[in-house]
Amino acid sequence: HYSLCTAFMAASMMLPGLFANIYKYVSKQHRDNKLLFLSYNDALVDKARASVRAILSYYSEFNQKEYFTNEENVKHFNKAFMPFREFLKSVFLDEKGIRQFSEEKHISYERFVELYRTDYMQGGYRYSPSILWSVIRTFIKGRRLEYFTPADYENDTLIVRGDKTVDQKVYKEAYKVWENWYRTYYEEKGMWDDLDLVRYALKHITDKNISALHEYAVIFCDEAQDFTKLEIDLILKLSKHSN
Repeated sequence: HYSLCTAFMAASMMLPGLFANIYKYVSKQHRDNKLLFLSYNDALVDKARASVRAILSYYSEFNQKEYFTNEENVKHFNKAFMPFREFLKSVFLDEKGIRQFSEEKHISYERFVELYRTDYMQGGYRYSPSILWSVIRTFIKGRRLEYFTPADYENDTLIVRGDKTVDQKVYKEAYKVWENWYRTYYEEKGMWDDLDLVRYALKHITDKNISALHEYAVIFCDEAQDFTKLEIDLILKLSKHSN
């Protein structure tokens, strides 16, 4: 039933059909309910939007003349599909926040690799940037709102062994890289990555001018493996059906 739907899926091919069926029902009978299709990949969002629209066109009430030539209908449809970072910016940032999280200060994985190789690896080989980025993103900054320390990572009551992707030695080294280099030289200079934006959103989600808390009847997350636990916690707070 649509009213209980917050879907996290890794199989992209399944989602357009499911979302189309829900959109068909909601747009006609419960139009005030907000729907949301998220992905970290902009191309996947565009592809999903096009696929859902193509599926809907097979229904008589959604043929091109009766539905998608209406400007309000097109607006209602398009705003349901958003890249995750774009969605967070549009909902949680005011003018000051937009300046704080400007794109020229954004650190993507590719930029992290470049900075790490040119700025940190001068003294010789260390851990690969992909391992470090994964630990920083998934655990140190992406596990919970408080930073996840090596002591936390070692504590099996806070993280089960099956969720750990590196051993304790690697985690300690990755934490040092984050604390002594990445955090000091980049984050404290105003540069930011996606988890900084997520953490900002979680801290401000209850602000009076933010209308995202418990706002969405249906949320789909494509390529769910790309989302950290902290990001999923935020997404669940957007759902009407979360506590």
